[in-house]
Order: sequence, then structure tokens, then C-alpha cells
Amino acid sequence: DGDQLVMKNYFHIGFAADTPNGLVVPVIRDADQKGIVQISQEMGDLAKKARDGKLGPADMTGGCFSISSLGGIGGTHFTPIINAPEVAILGLSKGQMKPVWDGKQFVPRLTLPLSLSYDHRVDASNALRLMVYAGQRHITQYQSTPRAAQAPATSAGGVIDLGRDYGGMDLRWAHDTRLADSPFSLVAGLAVNVVEEDRQGYNNFLGSALGVKGALRRDERNTLNNADPYMQASWSFAPRWRLDAGLRWSNVKFESRDHYIAPGNGDGSGDTRYRRWLPMLSLQHQISAATQVYASAGGGTETPTFNEISYRPGGLPGLNFDLQPAKSTSVELGLRQRIASEALRGQWSAALFHTSTQDEIVTATNTGGRSTFRNAGRTRRQGAEFASQLHLSPQWELSGALTVLDARLRDGFCNAAGANCVPAGKRIAGTARAQATLGLDWRPLDGWRIGAQWRSISAIAANDANSVQAPGYGVLALSAGYTRQWGAWRLNAFARIDNVADRQYVGSVIVNEGNGRFYEPAPGRQWMAGLGLTYQF
Repeated sequence: DGDQLVMKNYFHIGFAADTPNGLVVPVIRDADQKGIVQISQEMGDLAKKARDGKLGPADMTGGCFSISSLGGIGGTHFTPIINAPEVAILGLSKGQMKPVWDGKQFVPRLTLPLSLSYDHRVDASNALRLMVYAGQRHITQYQSTPRAAQAPATSAGGVIDLGRDYGGMDLRWAHDTRLADSPFSLVAGLAVNVVEEDRQGYNNFLGSALGVKGALRRDERNTLNNADPYMQASWSFAPRWRLDAGLRWSNVKFESRDHYIAPGNGDGSGDTRYRRWLPMLSLQHQISAATQVYASAGGGTETPTFNEISYRPGGLPGLNFDLQPAKSTSVELGLRQRIASEALRGQWSAALFHTSTQDEIVTATNTGGRSTFRNAGRTRRQGAEFASQLHLSPQWELSGALTVLDARLRDGFCNAAGANCVPAGKRIAGTARAQATLGLDWRPLDGWRIGAQWRSISAIAANDANSVQAPGYGVLALSAGYTRQWGAWRLNAFARIDNVADRQYVGSVIVNEGNGRFYEPAPGRQWMAGLGLTYQF
């Protein structure tokens, strides 16, 4: 009840288990007193009970630490949410073999990104939470850059060799008290992130041989770091009313050290720093136990990413430190509602939004597989969003989402030479006016699942002038699956068909592509099927 602090001297470990009815967290009790074999057996038994829907309250309560995983989904790191009143949760991503530089050469290493969230309850009113993550990524990309285009001294070649180490932490203190005899909570914290990048570029030819790693053309060490203090407050000042406020000091630094200096290609080293206060205010009203309305406003900043500053216009060496962060102000009005009648269960939400941005970051050029970016002045985005998930019956589920967006330039802009001017009022390139999804799932018998998903998107402007439009499209996908459990054995079979009608459509656009090749085709009809058999020891 917030007035007492309970000290628990045991180690009950929960693990996230995916089931046909959602994610559950069974708990292994006294894990410190059990061996690996016994823990494995208990995990198998609890996982089977979870899949069969037979877990009881005693199987899912009392945990003090949980383990979750993104291994089956992919990705690198994530922010695992602590399952209160536990003290921590460890998130595991997919382990992968990746090349690691040992000082002389690249050698294979098995890397496993980890994310940890830790909550320490100091007393009944105060708590400390720590979240840390770390990971590594390496990419080698061979581009189809013509040999002649790599002749200039400032060219970075046609092969990108990129290694990236990243990590960070979020440390926060939370305090619960009362203000004017109403619940009031205060959070203060510090978010720290570091990215270290080794980027090399090579010719994509060696002598007369093409498509191989040739001479070094780029070599730099890039570092990004930020240390952002922040504060959040939440006040339930009246029955069914809540006011939230927040303030963050965004402080981001880019630094680059150029190790490739040659005639005609000078030292491109440099650094820059972006700073801005980011406020937020939100008001929520609980109309009923199932219905909530809210209004929010806030400021944001979008700093250039490494990809956006990696190349300078005109083929110049070094990072594009002239690129400024985009600064935005947003407001949103929304309504959320849960439905829990005898005939229908589920939830739906709707929102109206408006965002004004200064120094919008847009694509300047797209040539030879390389993109450069620039600031385009003021822009405006406004529109509406709708989403729903409805359980029509125990066997049928309907879900859908719709976004309508009006994204336009409020200021015109020209390139550095004063040419290729784009007038105000044009749509922001790469945006669509409307996107929609609709899904229907059917579970006719225990273990079976059949689904249909429809995805639609309107035309997309492929260049700043809006003279090139990628046509809109709609595609249908069908899926089916079957899961069966026999003791410690589990069978999982699935099949899926994408683009059922075998439509030809543009899957994505390359904004402002220099050779007029704006469109990237989407795959035609594709199917996949799989069968998995696992045994839980």
C-alpha cells in the first residue's frame, strides 16, 4: 500500500513464455538452490502449463527477477519493463557470429546484446531504477558504384566497412508523496548513451577485378555521446484527473577523427554539439472506468544520425557537421476506450495531432548509393490516427489501424548553388497521405490459427518537387499455423502467402535519386512454410 517496505530473502526467477493467448511470466522458486537440470525440467513443466492455459496465480507470483528474450524476433537491444514488484529484468537479444577487429585482423566472435533494468526500493516512498544495455554491429556493403565515379581524390570508394559498438544506461530516482492531499510522484534521472563507430571505405575493384575490396579510400573513428538529465512529475489533483509534466536537457555530441589523409583529400576531422530544453505537458481525464481522453503538448529535437551526416554534399570528405537538428513542437488530442460487454471485448483509440518543425532534415542528393542531407526550413505535419483490436468471439479477432497525414513544407528552399528550388506548400518527399491495415484471425480448434491481413498505402512523393509519385497499392496476405504439445515435445507448423494476388507495385522509394531511378520494386507473390519440433529437457 506504499507505507511499508518488505525485505524478501529468496531468489524466485521468472521467465517470459510466449503462448497463443499472449505473454506470461511463470516463476521458478528458490532457483539458487537448484541445479541446471532441475531448473530445465521446471521450465519445461511451467512452459507446458502456460501453453495449455493451466497456470495458476501461484505459478506467476512471488518473483523477484525476470528474464525475457527478443531472440525469436531479432533486433539488437530493447528496454525491458520490470514486472512489479520485482527488482529487475534481464533482456536477451539474438546471439550472432560477427567479425571483431583484434588489432590485426577481423576474427569471428559470438556476440549477445544484453539489456538490464534494475529497480531498488530505498524505502516505501523512494526507489532507484537502473537500465543498462550494450551491443555490437558490423556491416560490410559492396555497392555498384562505377569505377570512374571513384576516381576523384575525395571519393570514399564503393565498399563500406562499418563496425559499431554501442551502449548506455538510464538511472532514475522515483519519489511518491502527496500534494494538496492528492497523489503526487516525481522522477529525476540521467540517460547516457555512447556509440563508437569505425568506418572504412575501399574501392570496389582491384586491378581489373570488379566487386572486390580494393585500396583504402576512407578511414575514420566517429563517436556520438549524450548525457541527458530529465525530470518528470505526475499529479492526480482531482478524482479522474491527472496532470503530467516533464523537462529534459538534450545534450548530444558528435566527434570524428579522420585517419585517411591523402593529396586532394584533406583532414576531415571535426566535432559538433547539439543542446536543447525539451518540455512536455499532458492532461488526462478518466470519463469512466473504460474511457479516457487526453491532451498533450511538447517540444522535440531530432539530431542527425550517423547515416545522415556520413557524407557531405559535393563529394567532400568528412562528416556533414553543417547539418542542424530538426526542432519540433507537437500537440495531440486523443480518446481511448476499452470494451468489455458480453457480445464484444477489446479496445480502440483515436487521436488528432499537429507538429510544426524547424530545420527539417530532408534528403539533398541520392547518387551512387550514397545519400546526403540538408535542412529545409519549416514544415508542418497534421492528421489523425485510429486503431482497434476487437475480440468478436472466442474464435474471432479483428484488428485495424488507419493514419491520415498531411505533411507539407511551410518554407521553400534551394540547394547550395541557389538552384533546384522547391516552393512552399509541397508535400514532404517520402510521405504518404494515408496508410491502413486490417487483420482477421480465426482459431477454429485448439492449436489452429488462420489469418488474413490487408495492407494499403496511398501514393508517395518521390522527389521534393512532387513531380514523381509512387502509385498507391493494397496487398493481401494469408497465414495459417498449428501447435501441438505431447508431453515434453512440441510441434509448431506454419505457412504464409504474401501478396496473394501477385501484384506489381513499388515497395519503397529512393528520395531525389540522382539518376531518376526512384522506385524499388516489391516482391511478387511469396510463400513460406515451416515445421518445428522441440523437446524440453
